[in-house]
Amino acid sequence: MDSKARLFPPNLKRFLQIRDNTCRTPYCDAPIRHHDHILEWADGGLTNSSNGQGLCEACNHTKERAGWAANRVPGPRHTVSTTTPTGHTYHSTAPPLPGTVLTGTRLAGALSPPPPAVRLGRDPGEDGSAGLCSGSGSGKGNRSRAPRRPPVQQPLLW
Repeated sequence: MDSKARLFPPNLKRFLQIRDNTCRTPYCDAPIRHHDHILEWADGGLTNSSNGQGLCEACNHTKERAGWAANRVPGPRHTVSTTTPTGHTYHSTAPPLPGTVLTGTRLAGALSPPPPAVRLGRDPGEDGSAGLCSGSGSGKGNRSRAPRRPPVQQPLLW
């Protein structure tokens, strides 16, 4: 997927859009409008998938201003380190590709049973008392609690 040209070819642009999904600037979820070199082409940066990132128009123009820097961080997934003029550094990692199962995440355990529900109170009669809703002389008597509902499984967001 390397290219000798300065501009990203159509198939490489499509790959960057699928891989990055939205603007790669941290805290920006705008749609991708520009396909940008992490290390600028004029500075010897290659036109390939590891040196490319999808950015929105505003973030791409901002990144070109003095004091901004972006570098590729080595790792299993495409990660970009962005340094602002104030010296703050932020990392942006590409989301997993569709159909990827990650270990140690909610996606990996999507088919396993949900974790046990957190109990906030005691059940009536658990320790010999009437539970959380005891009348204790208020004249209201024991109130019955609604039956527990099974935990709701959250839908998968891919």
